Amino acid sequence: MPTVAAVFTRAPWVRTPQQVVESLFRLSRPTPDDASTPPRPENKRVWASLLKGKNAVIQDVAEEMERRDPSASKTRVALTDGERALQNRVDRKLKNLMHALEKLWKAAYVFHAEASLEADLWVLDRTLRILSGEVSQVVKGLPQSITKRSFS
Repeated sequence: MPTVAAVFTRAPWVRTPQQVVESLFRLSRPTPDDASTPPRPENKRVWASLLKGKNAVIQDVAEEMERRDPSASKTRVALTDGERALQNRVDRKLKNLMHALEKLWKAAYVFHAEASLEADLWVLDRTLRILSGEVSQVVKGLPQSITKRSFS
C-alpha cells in the first residue's frame, strides 16, 4: 500500500469556535472574498513511497518536524486516514494526537441513530462547547447522559 506524507508550515489562522464548527459541519459556504480563507502552506515537503513501510515514512516526518522545530514550540497537527493502525503509529511517534471528534461521533451513535439529524446536532453542540473551553463539562456530561437514558 502506498504511503504519502507531507510537512509544511503555515501562519496561524485564528478563528472563533463558531467559525470552526461552521467549517467542520459545512453550515455555510465560503465566498471568494471570505476572510476565513486559511493562509497558504509554506516550505512544503512531501513523501510518497510504495517501498518504504509506514513506520519509515512516519519516522522521516518526525525527523523533519524535529529539524524544523527542535524545541517543539509550534503547534503540530497530524492528519491520517481512518486506518486505526496508522493512527496508532502516528500517535506513538508524534505524540499528542487528538481524536476528539471521532470519539464524539462514537458517543453520538450510542444516543442517536447513525446519520440522523439528532446525532449531527449532538456532535455539533459538543464540538462548539469543547472549542469554547468547556472540555471538562462535555466529558462529565457523558456519564450523566448514559444515566438519564438508563444505559447502565
